[in-house]
Amino acid sequence: MIAPESTSADSRNHRAGTNIAAMDDSNSHAAPLIHAYRGGTRADARPGVGPATPEQAYAVQRAVWQAMIGDARPRAWKIGAPARDAKPLAAPIFPDRLVASPARFGRERFLSLGVEAEIAFCFGKDLPPRHTPYSRQEILDAIASAHVAMELVDTRLADRMPPGRCGGSPTICSMARW
Repeated sequence: MIAPESTSADSRNHRAGTNIAAMDDSNSHAAPLIHAYRGGTRADARPGVGPATPEQAYAVQRAVWQAMIGDARPRAWKIGAPARDAKPLAAPIFPDRLVASPARFGRERFLSLGVEAEIAFCFGKDLPPRHTPYSRQEILDAIASAHVAMELVDTRLADRMPPGRCGGSPTICSMARW
């Protein structure tokens, strides 16, 4: 869950050359989410609306990050897959939501609160993008430490599992929009 400032997930998610404006109206998908984040409300998700591909979902994610955080690079990532054989998905964690224990968050910050137990990894060395995948041993060698972590889960979507298009995968749509 926690990664250094320039991990391969960072590079994949903020890939140079990806034009947000060209990504099939990602800004129009991002606008209601940005409004919901800023106003402490929920964004409506309707059937057939939303990113149609993982690339479009990531473009929405980048647009929300840009509007909420600016040009700062993510310091931590939520990475997961809906199944063992599925391609992992990545979402940056907003800086104000990454805290060390002991921590307190006011209930007013959340619209609906869920709690998940997580394992957080701190990387001691970079894994820059490359054409060949990193081996299991290379990844293990890059990890400096592992920690028990708690994730406080919330969403700005009116429906936690939107019926969006996103290649039949509501998970990536959700991660792009959370």
